[in-house]
Amino acid sequence: PPPPSPPPPSPPPLSPPPPSPPPPSPLPPSSGPLACSEMAARSEIKKCRKADPGACSDYYEAVSENKYKVCAAKQGGRKCGRKKAVTCPSPPPPPSPTPPETSCD
Repeated sequence: PPPPSPPPPSPPPLSPPPPSPPPPSPLPPSSGPLACSEMAARSEIKKCRKADPGACSDYYEAVSENKYKVCAAKQGGRKCGRKKAVTCPSPPPPPSPTPPETSCD
């Protein structure tokens, strides 16, 4: 009798789906250097509520020397308002445009 034919190759086992990314963790309350470095990317404004709600996060209010309030969108993004005050050891440096490096070669 003919030899028994080998069983058909079984399909490779399905690989488990990739783990879903963890939910975005809420940002820790910014305190200290993080908030101050954040200020450098923002522009000073007299009143956060005067800022455009869409660009709210680009501004901060200077409360007093070394004390600032970060602007944040409120009411579902319809208004701009102040978040908590942040104390920085020195005023945030204005973001300076980096001059193009000129090389001599």
